[in-house]
Amino acid sequence: MRTYDDHRMAMSFAIAGLRVPLEIEHPECVSKSFPTFWEYWERLI
Repeated sequence: MRTYDDHRMAMSFAIAGLRVPLEIEHPECVSKSFPTFWEYWERLI
């Protein structure tokens, strides 16, 4: 899924990925607002 370098889209796609397998392009864009998002996400799922 394309994030268009938008951190909000990447985080939303993470939630959608719980139901549908998908690949997020440029997941590092979340560092704009939540640099540790992916580490935190891994602890939640």
